[in-house]
Amino acid sequence: MLAAFTALVWLDSAAFFIIQNTPQLKAGTWHGTAHLWIDGAIHCAAAVGSAWLLGRRGIFTVLAAAFAFLGAACLLLHHPASILLASGLYPAGVSLYSVALVAYPSLLIRGGSAEERGRRAGWLYAVAGWMGSGLGIGMGQNLGRVPPLFVLAAGVAILGPQLCEVLRGRRRELAVVGGVALAALAWSLLARPRSAPPLTAIEKGREVYIAEGCMHCHSQYVRPGSPDELMWGPVEPLAKIRREDPPLIGNRRQGPDLTEVGARRSALWLKAHLEDPAEVSGASIMPSYAFLFQDQRGNDLVAYLGSLRAPDGTAHLREEQAWRPSAEAEARASASDGAQLFRRYCATCHDAGGRTRLRWQAEFQRRPAEFPQGPYFDLPARLPLPQLQIDLARMTKFGIPGTDMSGHEYLPDPQIASISLWLSQTIAQSNPNGNPFRIIQEKTR
Repeated sequence: MLAAFTALVWLDSAAFFIIQNTPQLKAGTWHGTAHLWIDGAIHCAAAVGSAWLLGRRGIFTVLAAAFAFLGAACLLLHHPASILLASGLYPAGVSLYSVALVAYPSLLIRGGSAEERGRRAGWLYAVAGWMGSGLGIGMGQNLGRVPPLFVLAAGVAILGPQLCEVLRGRRRELAVVGGVALAALAWSLLARPRSAPPLTAIEKGREVYIAEGCMHCHSQYVRPGSPDELMWGPVEPLAKIRREDPPLIGNRRQGPDLTEVGARRSALWLKAHLEDPAEVSGASIMPSYAFLFQDQRGNDLVAYLGSLRAPDGTAHLREEQAWRPSAEAEARASASDGAQLFRRYCATCHDAGGRTRLRWQAEFQRRPAEFPQGPYFDLPARLPLPQLQIDLARMTKFGIPGTDMSGHEYLPDPQIASISLWLSQTIAQSNPNGNPFRIIQEKTR
């Protein structure tokens, strides 16, 4: 009974978490007054039916029916087109086993003192209720689905004892079934390829991404028609996201979206950020994942993150090249604020003694410009100060493609404008007669 109830609570909790955190599934099950009334009616009817079955057919019949409904609902959640059917099966299965969960320790355990019955109830609710629900939520968080093999294992745990009772008096039939099963197993082993192809670094990195729970703080879904498109775009079609197994659109967004991170961040930047996020990203609250680089997992994760980009890796550049801070942001810009923001977000690479600059100086694709003297390889010579300010704002916001310089897309326009104002003034004051700008093609060392 512990195994059966634990399996049912596990299925229930996993399905609940998946529906609750998948907007399309939630909209098809619990949104709207009509849905809620229908769910309530199904819950009520299934609860009354469970009580009737307990009195006439016994608890195993109820558990089998609850498994049939819940197991089918979990499998149907793999197919969004079947959500309407799943939304009816799920509440029926929940009410069927919930009535049995209350009735079993209080009414159906035969014999024993009140103390013994209470002890059994405690074990049942601790193992099935507490552990089963925790494991189900964990499955929903980490996999985003209920694997069919787990549904099969749950069926064995729930139906196994009753099947053993049925088959005990039918040994000949059992022997035939066992022989067929062994033959099928032998055939599948012989027909299986001798060795599966090894996983690529990107595939291994995706497994690291899932195992470390990166989806809890980072999304991989650019919301259409929102500021996401400029910061993290372009938008990917939903059909592509649904084909992923499991989809990694994310639970919440405490950190930046990673849909196009491979087109916006170099491999070196990703590695430096994983080792010391706060040093590379200013006010980042992300913990360090330096321990992943004690073996190959860190490099695999970098390879996976680097692969996250649209087929046209430059699609995001078109809107960025036309961007400039709003007139209001430029009017509110403050050079003194820009100096402080520079020290917080930029000095680690652009100051002669910057920590990131010194730590990774041998691995930069091109050594970052040292402020204030330069040289600044990506700025045309002798720009007018207003245009220089705009170009610096664009670089600060979106980085420099083809280099290790990342953008600060998440900073609001007034802060970007303040940084660019201070940079342009400082560069002009530090080089009154010289030319700090050079355009070169080769990399510097």
